Amino acid sequence: MEERPAIRPVAAPDAPTPRPAEGDTTRGLVFAVIAYLQWGVLPFYMKAVAHIPATEVLAHRIIVGPNARIKDISSSSIIHSILNTVPVPGATVGARF
Repeated sequence: MEERPAIRPVAAPDAPTPRPAEGDTTRGLVFAVIAYLQWGVLPFYMKAVAHIPATEVLAHRIIVGPNARIKDISSSSIIHSILNTVPVPGATVGARF
């Protein structure tokens, strides 16, 4: 009885494998290095801004219009009023942030 090989050779595909366009490999490498450096620097950045309260981080992203400024409403007061009126999910009744 003739013994058959466990692995049979496969015929090569008719179309050649497409090569990346010129510059794609370099561009991908640059993006990979940038991502690697960002992940390496991120812990130092987080340590540097750890002393800033979370409410101030949120408040700097709110743009207060002229009418609110006239009424002496600041972005910090908006954040504090939201945190004082929105209940904490899953907490007992009356619990606030």
